[in-house]
Amino acid sequence: MSYLELAKKALEDRKKEKTDAIDPVIDFKTRNLAVRIRSEVLGEDIWLASNEQVRDHLKAEGVAVYLADEILHLKGLSPEALRRIHEVKKVFEGSRVVKTSETGVPKISDPVSGTGFDRAEDGRPREDIRS
Repeated sequence: MSYLELAKKALEDRKKEKTDAIDPVIDFKTRNLAVRIRSEVLGEDIWLASNEQVRDHLKAEGVAVYLADEILHLKGLSPEALRRIHEVKKVFEGSRVVKTSETGVPKISDPVSGTGFDRAEDGRPREDIRS
């Protein structure tokens, strides 16, 4: 096997590894599942829902629910940032963490108005954006 063939094979193997790592999230999203997780940072249980239908059912129970896509945006945030986001989700039922801003602060979407906002370190709204 030539060096070029070896390099191509290694690249294909690496692409396959990345795809395989995503499969559990994709698989979870296609099912009607809910998982209750105890958060030591938040000091309470949270729910992870596989889709909006499951989230809406749990929301009727009065609990904060996160979708799989939202969890990916929370990775690496400080405990204080996680607590702030969780408080927003409890007050604004149906809100979603949609992406992380350039400052590293997640933006939360309001399902009614379709707008999002991010917060400065002291918790004040930084700007109003369309999500």
